[in-house]
Amino acid sequence: MLISKMYDHELRIFILPSPGVNWASPASLALSTAFYKLGGWPRAIGHVTINIESSGVGLEPISIHTGICQAERNEGRAEILRKGYGLGILFHDFKGMLESKDDLEQEIAGRMKRGNLSFIKIGISRGAAERMAEFLKQFRDKRACDHYGSAHRPLYAEGAGCATFAAAFLEIAGLLEQEYVDSWIRHRRLPLTHIGGPKTGTKVSFLKMLTCMKWAEEKEPHEKLALYDPDLMHEWVMKTIQTAQTKEAPKFRVEKVGNTYGVVFDRQEMHCPNGEILRSEQDRLRTTR
Repeated sequence: MLISKMYDHELRIFILPSPGVNWASPASLALSTAFYKLGGWPRAIGHVTINIESSGVGLEPISIHTGICQAERNEGRAEILRKGYGLGILFHDFKGMLESKDDLEQEIAGRMKRGNLSFIKIGISRGAAERMAEFLKQFRDKRACDHYGSAHRPLYAEGAGCATFAAAFLEIAGLLEQEYVDSWIRHRRLPLTHIGGPKTGTKVSFLKMLTCMKWAEEKEPHEKLALYDPDLMHEWVMKTIQTAQTKEAPKFRVEKVGNTYGVVFDRQEMHCPNGEILRSEQDRLRTTR
């Protein structure tokens, strides 16, 4: 086990920040992402994994550690360098796969020694643990795990990006707090002139990307992007830890494992939703009317 168990039923979220993806402008995003991806940096755009540990007298143990990632490491290179996707790559449907517990725990154990990750530990109810395990089963049964991308909605079984996948576990268990939504989602206006690929049917060269020095203004033609970002999640954890040093008693604990810090919350008494887990377009239409 990577970290000590504090509660009978726990959710752990491990956050692996990127080595330095720069969202200041489309040009800096393209350049930094290309540098880290083409340079073979591990987890070049950051990563998030989900670990559920639940046990007790007379209970079937639940032990899950997984995440979603690209199935083919080099997918995306041709789309950017040859096919002219530009910012359209942010809407691309990559071939996805769920990661195994053994592989993840070996990687994360090494990172904990180096300290280049953070974690969130949440004490939860047995019902929440069971509901999250059922979500993973349904997600897998629907083959949603075959689709990886920031634009996918995991609760609609479309697929997921790694951080959005983690947020879905929190949401279906009633644990997704507004503070997380406000702090973890990165918002950008993507200039339409730099979105290529199937989204627009145009081509945007990589060189053209490097000339785009600002995001679109509201009045300009654009597409809105909103995605859960591992870097923002990591920043939130570190800022939250800093508040523990203030005079006001924090509503969480700080835990250190090796050279890695995390925050611990007790949500054992929080109400867990019931009913259907995966959603349909009909559900969305009913809630927006």
